[in-house]
Amino acid sequence: MDNLIFISYRRGDGNNVARALKIDLEQHLGSETVFLDSNINPGDKWPETIEKALRDARIVLAVIGPEWLTKREQGSGRRKIDSEEDWVRREIEETIAAGDKKTLIPVLLENVKQPEKEWLPDSIKSIFNNQIYHFRWDYRENDCKKLLDHIKILIGWKGLNKVQTVSNDKLSLLNKVLPFSSKDFPVPVIPFVGPIPFEKKEAKVFFGRSENILTLNDKINNPERRLILFYGSSGVGKSSLLFAGLFPRLIDKWNVHYHRRKLLQTLPKDLEEILSKSKESDLPTLLLLDQVEEMYTNPDKVLEDKEPDLLVEKIIHALNEYPNVRILLSFRKEYLSEIQNLFSNKNIPFLRMPLSPLDRSGIIEAITWIVHNKTLNDVYFNLEIEPGLPEQIAEDILRGQRSHVAPMLQIQLRKMWDLVNGQEKPRFTLSLYNEVKDSSLEEFLNGQIKVIQQLFPEEVESGLVLDILHFFTTGRATAGEHLQSDLIALYPPLQAETITRLCQELVNKYLLTFNTEFQPQTLRLAHDALAPPIRQLFNNSDAAGPRAARILQSKKKDIMAGRDVEFSLIDLEIIEKGEDGMKKLGSIEEKILELNKKRVQEREIQFINNIQQTVDAVIDQLYHLEYENAHVKLVHAAEKVFELEQEGTRLKFLLATGLKEQINKIASGFIEFAYFYNECGEVDFAIDLTKKAIKLLNRTDIAEELETQSHHLPLPRNYLRRILEQMDESQFANLENRYYPKMVPVQGGEFSMGNSEGEKSEQEVHKVKLKDFRMASTPITFWQFGLYCKAVGRNIEELKDSWGIHGDNPVINVNWYDCLHYANWLSNQKNLLPAYYSIKEGKNSFLIKNEMEDNDFLFDSIWKSNGFRLPTEAEWEYAARGGINKNKYTFAGSDTIMDVAWHDANSINRTHPTGSLKPNGLGLFDMNGNTWEWCWDWYEKNYYSNSEVISPKGPSTGTFRTLRGGAYSSLNIACRVYSRYATVPNDKDSTYGFRLVQGF
Repeated sequence: MDNLIFISYRRGDGNNVARALKIDLEQHLGSETVFLDSNINPGDKWPETIEKALRDARIVLAVIGPEWLTKREQGSGRRKIDSEEDWVRREIEETIAAGDKKTLIPVLLENVKQPEKEWLPDSIKSIFNNQIYHFRWDYRENDCKKLLDHIKILIGWKGLNKVQTVSNDKLSLLNKVLPFSSKDFPVPVIPFVGPIPFEKKEAKVFFGRSENILTLNDKINNPERRLILFYGSSGVGKSSLLFAGLFPRLIDKWNVHYHRRKLLQTLPKDLEEILSKSKESDLPTLLLLDQVEEMYTNPDKVLEDKEPDLLVEKIIHALNEYPNVRILLSFRKEYLSEIQNLFSNKNIPFLRMPLSPLDRSGIIEAITWIVHNKTLNDVYFNLEIEPGLPEQIAEDILRGQRSHVAPMLQIQLRKMWDLVNGQEKPRFTLSLYNEVKDSSLEEFLNGQIKVIQQLFPEEVESGLVLDILHFFTTGRATAGEHLQSDLIALYPPLQAETITRLCQELVNKYLLTFNTEFQPQTLRLAHDALAPPIRQLFNNSDAAGPRAARILQSKKKDIMAGRDVEFSLIDLEIIEKGEDGMKKLGSIEEKILELNKKRVQEREIQFINNIQQTVDAVIDQLYHLEYENAHVKLVHAAEKVFELEQEGTRLKFLLATGLKEQINKIASGFIEFAYFYNECGEVDFAIDLTKKAIKLLNRTDIAEELETQSHHLPLPRNYLRRILEQMDESQFANLENRYYPKMVPVQGGEFSMGNSEGEKSEQEVHKVKLKDFRMASTPITFWQFGLYCKAVGRNIEELKDSWGIHGDNPVINVNWYDCLHYANWLSNQKNLLPAYYSIKEGKNSFLIKNEMEDNDFLFDSIWKSNGFRLPTEAEWEYAARGGINKNKYTFAGSDTIMDVAWHDANSINRTHPTGSLKPNGLGLFDMNGNTWEWCWDWYEKNYYSNSEVISPKGPSTGTFRTLRGGAYSSLNIACRVYSRYATVPNDKDSTYGFRLVQGF
């Protein structure tokens, strides 16, 4: 193919730009479309080759650098451009003379200004009549595109017939201009190193950066500007290019010194040591100072902020005193402005060398070199690569994380090589690539950790693996470097062996690497590009170790400053759980944590005490039937507990000091509330209360069932009763006994009723026969009657006396009608046939409502009902005497009244809890004392004289209703089992109560 484009340049002035233009143009226009004098092969006649290429060219690019016009001849001192034999002048003259047959395009470099015409020889004054283009390294891609677009129009370019790459051209040019040194570099065992920086030992397999190596070499050889600023993004591959790409090609020509900036070995000190050694060598010295940005990010404690200025002084001295020295400063591009200004302010000339991520051409070169290099391919079993695969890999990687092109590429290639290595005919195929490819470094990192988890499950789960990886990153999200012994010393001694094995596995999985360039050997993160995803994964990890480490790190500044630091209970819990997954605590941290544990424990014990007091108050209010006030307190206590649960602070020591007990008490309180309101008929409210208890007790099994059933509201009362019983059978049984009377069976029989030595109304002793029945074991209590009052809308407060309401005391201040209303309500609660009805309303209108309480109504009883009713006098006395056992005690169960009755001698003139003294032989309590108990019978003084024998029910009419048993204010005589008393049925008194019976 005829050369379409001829590049004219002056040696030592525009070499690097000329080569860059050739590579860029051929990448888009095809190989051999551009002529540069580097194309001349050994043996070619230089003038003839140049002249022929110039004749054939359609376009001539005149690369004009800072010395294009001013460079002078040795000896005479005159400008080269003034000589008619100057080849640059002759190339431009011939192009201008060709007229329309050729197009001349001046290309001004960097900050070069267009020369005035009077400075030019007459024959080339018209050079700047043409369109001028500028070439800037920092904007190379944009500037080349403008030039390329213009050239395409000039040559009528319609595209290439097939995809062409120039990788081989780049490599050929690199090997011609800058071959490997005479030092033998062995071929590595593995052709693809993985996501780790290349070292000198991998020089023979480092590909993809041919153009960058050539450009950097040109800058190093520039005699006028001997300071180079080499910069790029973290992880872009600066170190790999230097160690494996450039240095192995310079060893014969340069005395190369590399120094990485460290805290105790500052850059100015490095510079002094190296310059002293450079005097001993005949070769020019290339001094590379790496990680220069660390003098800003990690300043020396002694020099503080003086290191940058001191470095500039040393560099000025070196450039002035050592003419054969070149200095290359390598750093992250974020610090270009600061470092550039250091030298601009001192008028020190420098060259800039930015390093961008691998482009498409570089990716393809890095993949296909193994196929095109016959010598190397023989070593690697003649590996084949499926056509189109390099382009696909390049497309995928460039579509993803462009700043991490090199490590992502090496990850994919190494994974594929590990799978085909050892095969008879290894081949990289598209299907193999799809099997191993990662879409991002995050995906690669997570995948490798999952593989490691198979060997170290506990270490991955605890977060220890992440903690180690995080240790090898810096605060600037770059790779850190440490001695393995230093790493091990940070963890408990028992973990030393495990950490040693873990480090080796992390190396095996390309996450860490051993740095063999320096001694002693160190460990570092495999690649700078891994640092950001590792730090992100560490910061977002839910594993105990990283969580604990993050908490400690957030407090570290204050801890080190000796300030008083507080940790919350949840912080302490996380730190305790994370000890196996993080570095060991320092002595100061241990002391502060111990202090905080004591503080928190004291605080939480106080919290428990407050909950205890609240629970005690709730229990007391429930005892006094103050349900609304008790409910408010209980909800408040539950909310405090829920807050703790949401923070995950239910710690072992907290539970051990009593919180668990209090949580159970709060839950029991909600169960009682739910039971109470459910029995009152407020089922919806009871369900909400039940859910609170379920949450406190973590009864997920019941929660799911209740949640499902709640969609079918209203739920029946009996359904929730079953749920509450399922939650706590023991408490449910206690609530049944608290809010409903316990009925004791009384076997029927015959007995002699009355007392011949008693009061006149008691003296007519007569035979009575009774059927079987049941009797409440105690008088009806305030708890039991209070449930009824809540259900029917009655105010229980109306019944209290001076000593207030006590749930387990017998209800007082009830008249005979109250007893009947309660009995009918209780029968309905238990799905039994009510025993009482209003004669006025008829037998089908059972007495349930409060308005039927008026004594103008007459009441009758359905004696065959299975519901609840008041006992007859005969039933009461028979039961008090012990039933069929026919005890002959004066009092119910004893001849000693103090054993069985609260009366005037021991009651301090008030009621007492039912069942607190001895029962009689049937298990009936308080048959004597505490309160008088209403009976069904009308009272008649001489009724015993004409009483029925079988189940007597008393007179058919009367003015008074009977009460039996005596009260807390009664003397002994009134408490005897046969003593009688009577009053009008609507009379209320603090000594009046009742108990119920039930027929079979």
